Amino acid sequence: MENEKCLYDRWVDGWKLNLNKFTITLFQLFQYADGNNKSKILEAWGEYFTGSEYI
Repeated sequence: MENEKCLYDRWVDGWKLNLNKFTITLFQLFQYADGNNKSKILEAWGEYFTGSEYI
């Protein structure tokens, strides 16, 4: 279902979300990170990305 998308997918899809600066920066970093750094982000903050269709 659409509402069950993870926070990262909703952000990528352009949903109007009320996110704090840390979360926005984390998502921006994830978009530009290489494979090793993406793994580190997923390990530390996986709850934002669980079930993402973009990973």
